[in-house]
Amino acid sequence: MLLTLFGISIIIFLMLRVMPGNIVDILYDAAGYVNPREKAKIEAELGLDKPIVVQYATWISGLAQGDLGYSYVSERPALEEIAPRIPITATSRSAFPYSWAFRWVSSAPCARIPASITCCACSA
Repeated sequence: MLLTLFGISIIIFLMLRVMPGNIVDILYDAAGYVNPREKAKIEAELGLDKPIVVQYATWISGLAQGDLGYSYVSERPALEEIAPRIPITATSRSAFPYSWAFRWVSSAPCARIPASITCCACSA
């Protein structure tokens, strides 16, 4: 399982790096302002000037410590954006066992009595 998580983390990291441009290019293009000195400073602050292996090590260690990054849209840490949404996600996820149990109970007659009225009702 850890090997799978490690592999997925590498895939996600590489997908973020393979995309054209980086966050600094996107921010500067949106603002319509390009100052090469400031752009280089921000790239250095974000670690984009370092080798990709060092970038990955920094990124994965931040994830392990709960640092999910910073939202440039809301100008808040990403964890503060995600945290209020966790209870809603957990609530919808907790309903899954009940829906699975209901499907199993309601489909059992279809499996036991082939071509019956209940089977027609289940397939309709």
